[in-house]
Amino acid sequence: LSEELSEAGQFMEELGYRDFKIPSRTISKGFNQYETRFLRRMLPSIVEVVKSPEFVAEARQRARQNKEPNVKAFVNKERIAYIDAAIKTQIDDYIADKDAGDMVTPDGSPIDGNLTMYLRLMQQYRRLSPSARDRAYQNLPLLIREGNLRNKEPNLGDPEHLAAMVTFAKKQ
Repeated sequence: LSEELSEAGQFMEELGYRDFKIPSRTISKGFNQYETRFLRRMLPSIVEVVKSPEFVAEARQRARQNKEPNVKAFVNKERIAYIDAAIKTQIDDYIADKDAGDMVTPDGSPIDGNLTMYLRLMQQYRRLSPSARDRAYQNLPLLIREGNLRNKEPNLGDPEHLAAMVTFAKKQ
């Protein structure tokens, strides 16, 4: 975010974002690089939305409805909430199995598609609240039985188990 501050980067910095606020949550160096490139392409459009007159007008209207004393601070909180949700949602939605074939590291090495699916699921799992992760893991034996999953031993390294836990946690 801070290397070459674009207009979007400057705006996000004014809202209080720094590099450390949007860390990658994956373990793969190649995937981290891919995620960084994706963020650089995606952030300008997200910032465009939160700077739009329509977004600001709606946020101001909500501030008045909630009788907020500081409308500007409320608008900025709304912007931050939107940006956080957009980053999380767009990364999780965009990085799908079909993209794995086109993903390469900067040196041209392909990124393993199966590993990518696992990392995407692990990323979604790690973004759950600690209590949601605990509940999902505690219910994993039940999820294995009810979902008729192939591997009968609970295993966080199994993408099928991760997918079942993420789905369970999101329904709660």
